[in-house]
Amino acid sequence: MARLLAAVGTAQLLQATALAQAAGTPPPALEAPAATRSNAAAACSSAGSSVGPQDGAQSSNRTQPGQTTDPSGSATLAAALNRVVRTEVETVYGYQVALTRLNGSAADRAASLLATHETLVAQAEAYTRVHCASVPPREPGYTLGTSFLQKPAAGLASLEAGTLPVYGDLVALSEGETRRWAISSLVAAAQRTTRWGSDPGPVPGIVLDTTLLPELPEPAAPSARQTDGGATATPAAP
Repeated sequence: MARLLAAVGTAQLLQATALAQAAGTPPPALEAPAATRSNAAAACSSAGSSVGPQDGAQSSNRTQPGQTTDPSGSATLAAALNRVVRTEVETVYGYQVALTRLNGSAADRAASLLATHETLVAQAEAYTRVHCASVPPREPGYTLGTSFLQKPAAGLASLEAGTLPVYGDLVALSEGETRRWAISSLVAAAQRTTRWGSDPGPVPGIVLDTTLLPELPEPAAPSARQTDGGATATPAAP
């Protein structure tokens, strides 16, 4: 439910921004994703030092170091955080490559967003440590397709769109401060996607197969109406 609410809210914010731009008014303000204020060392130490109710004996459901106290489940939450870290690191690599092939305002935008993604990598790694999960190692490089090298702006749009379901997963599997960060990151990722000219979809953060949606009913044909003289009148074509 949290993922759905975040996705619908993100779509509404994007629509409100588009309407504001069309009307020439300032778009809705949005705070940037904030870094975690939790202390990773203290959180993991607390998680690993819980004791049972009798004379300090270990309880069978004691939380061990390397596990998260998040109710969503340690493995699932850790996997979601790992996907965010890996996706953001890959996105940073894509921006670094694209910068060598962009010019003018597109290059300036890419340089600014590269710094944004480098910050997101650091924040994602910090949240991973807060939940006592292992930060995934960074890959030395990634394979980019020929289309990315030929059209780097479109390639960056695709990379940004690819971060949406990853943040959607984290929204669904986290709580508290981590979820707030995931939601704000989801909204920001959707905005970056539109800045590069791509469509984040009707519900950003949810992979939606539109072919599985029910078809809308055909509009009913206009019915004939009776005139005062008893004759049948057909509505004129617009």
